[in-house]
Amino acid sequence: MAESSADGIYKDESGAWMVGTSHQSAYVAVENSTLTINWVRNSSGKAIAFGFYTVDDQGNKTLSEQLGIVKSTTGGQRIGPNNQSNVEDQTSNSNPWSKTFSKNDMVGIWVAEVKYDVDGGATTLDPTYYSTENGKTSVTSGPGNSEGNGLSYTWFAKKKFGAETDGIGNASIQFELAGASATGGPLPGVWATIALAGAASAYLKRRRKENK
Repeated sequence: MAESSADGIYKDESGAWMVGTSHQSAYVAVENSTLTINWVRNSSGKAIAFGFYTVDDQGNKTLSEQLGIVKSTTGGQRIGPNNQSNVEDQTSNSNPWSKTFSKNDMVGIWVAEVKYDVDGGATTLDPTYYSTENGKTSVTSGPGNSEGNGLSYTWFAKKKFGAETDGIGNASIQFELAGASATGGPLPGVWATIALAGAASAYLKRRRKENK
């Protein structure tokens, strides 16, 4: 893949992420890139847990941590990561619905129904639904947006999340995503390794001087 050093999600490699022409394609990182969920709309009648996952060419999936739980709302309300009245149990990152991936990673969104017990405890139920199998993904349509704006939409149709129609208007769960390049610096988690290596190097240099 060509290096783009650009932001956005497109059908080609002109941005940070590429989505194929198939509605059930994964998001493919053109370079080390960050994928962010701007908002989710949940009118399924059920609370849902969701997160990212990576998938390889054989279809094997690796799930990331759960990003949050979003309750069902009416009227097409868009819920962002900081809308605490409808978001629970999310990660504590500064941007909790954002994750950085490596070049060529193929990424999707998983969703699962959440059931609450009488004490308010949340249990994530089987099955888990995957956007590359049960969902639809588009970079050409969305409420109030035109093709070429760099945003993408992934949605799950019908109440039990299995997408049986292509129309975004039939979605019961819908996500808007944005992509940004992470090129120019190490991926999150690499900073700690670099810091440790630097500290070790400084320590060894001091030891050499002391032993001269």
